[in-house]
Amino acid sequence: MKHLKTKEIPATVKTVTDFITCDLCNEKIEESNYRVDEVLIEHTVGTRYLEGGSGEEMKIDMCGKCFDTKFISWLNSQGFDPKLKEWSF
Repeated sequence: MKHLKTKEIPATVKTVTDFITCDLCNEKIEESNYRVDEVLIEHTVGTRYLEGGSGEEMKIDMCGKCFDTKFISWLNSQGFDPKLKEWSF
């Protein structure tokens, strides 16, 4: 869940994301410049044409701990076997 704050910028006031909490455990999802720990789950439904389109997106904010302990456990209970892929650059 995104938590917003009002930030004053010279000659304008803008609402920006202050921090994001997990939709399952409500803990703050920590971000940093070097550490990567993100979960991306979204569903997009709509139409796309060359001249435009419209639709809806449903997104879930989830921390890595809930992904590992709750979501993956649920997927396993449904017979899904997630594959782990390592990466480096």
